[in-house]
Amino acid sequence: MALICHAIGCTKPCKPNELMDKAHWQMVPLPLRQAVWSAYQPGQERRKRVTWAYLQAVARAVIAVAEQEGRDIPEILWQMAAGKQEKRTFHRI
Repeated sequence: MALICHAIGCTKPCKPNELMDKAHWQMVPLPLRQAVWSAYQPGQERRKRVTWAYLQAVARAVIAVAEQEGRDIPEILWQMAAGKQEKRTFHRI
């Protein structure tokens, strides 16, 4: 099943274990790409469970591409990248 690239405004398909299409992924600075891969846990795309470190790394990668493309960046991405976005828990009623 193909997913959509996480770069802001992109609609290109990606594999479930890919964050972005190849062109956008190459725009991510190497240290940020390494941070995404180091926080990635194999199989997380099937389990639908990711770590907070992975979400922060992804936010930073998406921001890096958006800045290069001159796109508006949603506040929530800045919060996630800074580690300030509140973690949410769900309670069963």
